[in-house]
Amino acid sequence: MRIGLLIILIGMTSLSFAQTRKPKVPSYFGVQIKPILPTQFIGDPTLTQEKEGFKTVMTQRAGYSFGGVVRVGLTKLIALETGINFNQRTFGIDMSMKDSTATVSNRMSFVTYDIPVKALIYIRLADKWFMNTAVGADIAYNPTNVGVKTIATGDDAFQHTGFGRKVNFEFNASLGFEFRTEKKGFFYLGGAAAVPFFPIFYLRSEYQYGGVPKIRTDAEAEGKVDGSYLAIEFKYFLPVVKSKGSPFKAGPIE
Repeated sequence: MRIGLLIILIGMTSLSFAQTRKPKVPSYFGVQIKPILPTQFIGDPTLTQEKEGFKTVMTQRAGYSFGGVVRVGLTKLIALETGINFNQRTFGIDMSMKDSTATVSNRMSFVTYDIPVKALIYIRLADKWFMNTAVGADIAYNPTNVGVKTIATGDDAFQHTGFGRKVNFEFNASLGFEFRTEKKGFFYLGGAAAVPFFPIFYLRSEYQYGGVPKIRTDAEAEGKVDGSYLAIEFKYFLPVVKSKGSPFKAGPIE
């Protein structure tokens, strides 16, 4: 999937440079990176499961996202923004068994690829400064399930498995500021929020003794992982390449 992402980004770059004349409302290609910051303001970053003395607490930690972005100008003040992103959410897992010394911690990563589609509105603040706001939705693809096994003391072990939806949808919104230059491109800094329409995956927790499962939670009923987050967005858009005309002189029959 990462190779596929690279191929798509290269293709987008080629399309950006293939412009032969400056349109009335230009389109732009850029790259973006987003540190992911889970918060209780727009979701629940903590999931707790308890069954027969077996306890699991999963907490979403900081993650990251990066990819390519294409901005298609519709008018001078409105644009459509899309692209493709690699996203990695990280979770900390604390687990314990009552009346036992089996108390340990581990981490789990969950990867998705998304295609956002957002409507964007510009607000001009100065000659080269703009504020823009965008709202839309993501189509998110989960390539595989995830799992992690943690060996405690003696014969005690814990198995955690995340069963994700192959395709999910997320509401997204952003607000930021942009500095534009004609020759060096656009520089953007802002904030963003993403709220999945459905749980990003369902967590099943299992306590094992001597390699044999003893306690297992119900993933669908008790393991809904929210996955909402706030993020800091950094974007850079390449300048539009102006055509200088054909380098070949007209022939005698032209």
